[in-house]
Amino acid sequence: MRKPLPPEFVPEGYVFAPASEEPGMGLHWVEPSSHEFHGKAFTHTFIYGSYEGRMIFLEPMMTRTFLETRPTMTVPIKLPLKYQKPGYYPTRYSVKYSPESREYTVSLDGLTRR
Repeated sequence: MRKPLPPEFVPEGYVFAPASEEPGMGLHWVEPSSHEFHGKAFTHTFIYGSYEGRMIFLEPMMTRTFLETRPTMTVPIKLPLKYQKPGYYPTRYSVKYSPESREYTVSLDGLTRR
């Protein structure tokens, strides 16, 4: 699980989060400049995940408390210089609450071929 990820596949500023190994999931990569690492409560962030030296997931993470504020927002995603596997990758993520349906939508947006 801990095989190093080549730096060109990690977005600038992201680091491996120590003790973040999750069986069946992999390692978590976080951005230390995010507000939750600077004395503010964790609300939402974007993480990357790797396993055996390969980036395998991208994930907007947020708390239930944050969702209960019924947010409507779009956040740019920091991107790596290169991608290990060709495909469509997001450039931002959105969180939206619909009062009519009382549903949340969390989406990966701006999909761009890399």
